[in-house]
Amino acid sequence: MANLKEIRNRISSVSSTMQITNAMKMVSAAKLKKAQDAIVAMRPYSNKLTGILQDLSSSIDSDNVFIQNTEANKTLIICITSNRGLCGGFNSNIIKKCVSLASNKNQEVSFLCLGKKGSDILSKKHNVILTKNEIFEDMSFENVKEIADLLIQKFVDKEFEKIQIVYNRFKNAATQIITNEQFLPILPADDQQENNKNYIFAPNHSSFMDFPVLFVAINKYLVFVAKKELKKIPIFKSILNVSGFIFVDRDNTSDAIDSLNELKSDIKNTPRSVVVFPEGTRSSSNQLQSFKKGAAVLSINTGLPIIPVYIMGSFDWWDTKNFRKNSNKIVVNFGKPIITENKQYEDRENITNSIKKEIIKLQNNEI
Repeated sequence: MANLKEIRNRISSVSSTMQITNAMKMVSAAKLKKAQDAIVAMRPYSNKLTGILQDLSSSIDSDNVFIQNTEANKTLIICITSNRGLCGGFNSNIIKKCVSLASNKNQEVSFLCLGKKGSDILSKKHNVILTKNEIFEDMSFENVKEIADLLIQKFVDKEFEKIQIVYNRFKNAATQIITNEQFLPILPADDQQENNKNYIFAPNHSSFMDFPVLFVAINKYLVFVAKKELKKIPIFKSILNVSGFIFVDRDNTSDAIDSLNELKSDIKNTPRSVVVFPEGTRSSSNQLQSFKKGAAVLSINTGLPIIPVYIMGSFDWWDTKNFRKNSNKIVVNFGKPIITENKQYEDRENITNSIKKEIIKLQNNEI
């Protein structure tokens, strides 16, 4: 049995380790926020450039080598993973997707791996023509262009008839969306442009589960408008800061307006979808409360349509008395978009009433 001195030494050692891990967590959060800002700032440029290429491809002769969408027998998949592990399913999900794509017996599939984790696994059973693990050490335009030029040349030389990129598209700090994007030949513009539109989602709020449920249900990069009191909860503070939350002081109208104006400017610089809970706080009775006008004001100022949302089942999902999960399902219903184009600030109350009416219809299954 350990004596008192040994126990004290262990306590001291654990305390020192705790201080080190807390410092590492702060550094990681800062790095993640920096990387997140870079990704979000770059996305509009990437989307616009993709749109320009698609528009150009629709006006070019169909015999152009870069837009000939014929049946592909030889496919090259660019697998993008990390060089290091300890990041949950970040790498394994990408590798599973690549293996799934390679299982197509009608195609001869090869891989070009960016990231050590992907190359280590795929090279065991599949044809990996090249690995570029060092790309992440110096992520510069010149180094990326070198790889792009290589891919274009292989496509022009008809070594491969189709080139795809499989990667994790950033959604938020907790969620990465597995994306399979065709690099060559260039796909024409299609109905998927609708998916690039941004909205203000206005859901009811009856449970702490509403946040993760909306993250999963809405396949977009989201910014949440939340009450500042959430920042006082230690377990939430660091998570919310890196997950794109805008905090509003509900008791200070001037501060709340400043926060919404900041969000308005942010949306104009970097388009994204926003979640605003019109009730302003969580309902303790699972009944709709009075609606605040923040969503309407933000929509008028930004021009983003409002989509009313009704979340059913989240209130009863967690048994607070017995501290356990119930078996009921959570269902998310989306209403018809409310367009606020040409609306004025004076219309904010009518718009807010329209949001509530639409959510009540969803609640009563009238839509």
